[in-house]
Amino acid sequence: MHIITQNDRMERMSDYLRGEAVRSLDLLRQIDGTIEALVLMRRQMDAFHEAIQSLNATVLSAKNCFFKEEEIIPSLEQAQEILAKIHSDLEQRLVAARKAPELRSEDGVDDAYAQAINSILSYNAAIEQLRWNILEHNADMEGRQESKLLTTDEDIDDLFSNL
Repeated sequence: MHIITQNDRMERMSDYLRGEAVRSLDLLRQIDGTIEALVLMRRQMDAFHEAIQSLNATVLSAKNCFFKEEEIIPSLEQAQEILAKIHSDLEQRLVAARKAPELRSEDGVDDAYAQAINSILSYNAAIEQLRWNILEHNADMEGRQESKLLTTDEDIDDLFSNL
């Protein structure tokens, strides 16, 4: 027969608390790692956003030149596709973090995800603006042709043959 003494109870309680403390420290390390990774991602997206803003300014101030749409536009669209995937992944992770019972609002994980997601959305919007600015710039550089009233079948045929 084993009698549980007060000392046994204290040892068990101590073992339990040590286990909880280790789990809590591991959780805090994971939280810190997650937040650090999200902050790094946000800073990178913000830096890329600034670079795109600079390119936008260059396009808007450009005179007498064309931008190679066939090279630039597909690259910008590819970047937007990648950003859409990252955005979707972060949204799913944010939902999971909000549902995780071990996380609290004061941990900062929710805020870190929200800031990273906002940076991605801003970066994506800047890319979209650059894409349109390039297309509009090139269209403006092509110049306008005089409007011509098409009154005969021959006028219409001439129009299509000149395209």
